[in-house]
Amino acid sequence: MPQMTPLVLTKAEAKAREQFLAERKTCVGGSDIQHLLGLEFGCERRLFYDKAGVRADFPEHVNNHIRRGILLESIAKREYTASTGRKLFKGQFCRHPKFPFMGVHLDARIRPAKGVPEGTLECKIPTFRAFRSYKQTQLPAANYVVQAHYNAFVAGVTWSSIDIFNPDQMDTLWFDQPLDMDIVGPLPEIVGSFWQLVQSYWHGSIMENPYPKLERTDKRCATCPWRTQCQQLGETPSILLDAAADEIKGIEFEIDDDPSLATQALKLHALNKSRLASERLEKAAKQELEDMLGERNAVEVPDAVRVFWKETIRNEKARPARKTSAFSLKVVPLSQTIGDEHGEEATSEAEAD
Repeated sequence: MPQMTPLVLTKAEAKAREQFLAERKTCVGGSDIQHLLGLEFGCERRLFYDKAGVRADFPEHVNNHIRRGILLESIAKREYTASTGRKLFKGQFCRHPKFPFMGVHLDARIRPAKGVPEGTLECKIPTFRAFRSYKQTQLPAANYVVQAHYNAFVAGVTWSSIDIFNPDQMDTLWFDQPLDMDIVGPLPEIVGSFWQLVQSYWHGSIMENPYPKLERTDKRCATCPWRTQCQQLGETPSILLDAAADEIKGIEFEIDDDPSLATQALKLHALNKSRLASERLEKAAKQELEDMLGERNAVEVPDAVRVFWKETIRNEKARPARKTSAFSLKVVPLSQTIGDEHGEEATSEAEAD
């Protein structure tokens, strides 16, 4: 596994985080909703393991996304206040008065002012690329929206605001979300049914995780703390699948000696090493070009190339809640562009990431 940078907290911060982790075990929180609704990174099975208190196979590492959110949240809130002029109350843990299995840790409460009632604030500090896409589309991610509405519903207010902060350029976006009962209306039943299953596991009424497994090759499984007992994946979740039986090879099997494979196997190994080295160089060059492009959507180098951001839709055939858009960096030589009859240019299929 890659080496993780430890999360360094003050004593007060460490105590607050310990309390946060203890409270989140007693309910379904805002960040848990994506799992129950099957949003992009969600997995009902993983959430059940977590809430039921099943011992994990591997510790859940605090990755860079989580570290960034924890360490920069206070700065994000200060920048939100500076950008909007809104005053904030300190965040707190609260439960829905009617549905105690629904609870949220609010990043902050927004003070009422000038006829605007109290609201809740949800802070997000994504990567620079994700921030760019939100800025260009003026739309937050679907899981952000659902979490914001869930927070407002549990806290008993009529609106929430999503604060998206980019520390690279100290830039802030915000998206105000009036509470939509079409979104939150079904949630008490969905969350309640899930929580009943968790309690049934606690009481011994059910012995196994009742939710279906993902495909073994799903990227979500690769870093799941319960990947061994769920998918029989180890410390390094690299597996070979049998195309016919869909069974994992490499656990127990017989090795046959065949010297005739040597030349081709070594050739493949050398090509694979070359490919990995090339991919690392390509990734570094792409990142450098992305930094040089900055906030510009497109740049043309006369008689050379055009560099621009192209939007793609992920999960295009899925239901609307699962559709997401992303921007990828494209580099196209001008010799590969074709002018149409209206004078507009269409890129060829030779576009390269």
